[in-house]
Amino acid sequence: MGPLSVTMTYTSLEQIEGLVGRFEAGSLSPGEWNHTTHLTIGLWYLLHHPEYEAAARTIDGIRAHNRLHGVQQGSDRGYHETVTLFWLAVTRRFLDREGRGDCTLDLVNAFVSARAHQSPAIFEFYTRARLRSWKARYYWLEPDLRSLDSI
Repeated sequence: MGPLSVTMTYTSLEQIEGLVGRFEAGSLSPGEWNHTTHLTIGLWYLLHHPEYEAAARTIDGIRAHNRLHGVQQGSDRGYHETVTLFWLAVTRRFLDREGRGDCTLDLVNAFVSARAHQSPAIFEFYTRARLRSWKARYYWLEPDLRSLDSI
């Protein structure tokens, strides 16, 4: 099955496992790497690994994906530390609130449905200047507008 659009839901656990497998194997196409995929991968890793390992796997996978597709790291493109860790924090808070439940498929679909259209929500926490800084791209920066505790 092709990339999941932000208006679709996953129809099986195998579909999610396949997406994670392609991410880990470096076989996701550039078009498959979108906000929905980012959320799904982060949630999957947080469900199956301790938080530090989930973060490391997400970060390493994004960097590998970018290298494989010739995305050069720079001040305005490539891997973004603050964005990645922000969305992992949002994901962790969702899991803390909703629990880990028995049905991973329902959990992933509920999270993706709630957050897939909210990529710009990060600007409720960060000014554009802070988030677009080289420092935010290379290092974790705390929000400057609103605390993560308010998620």
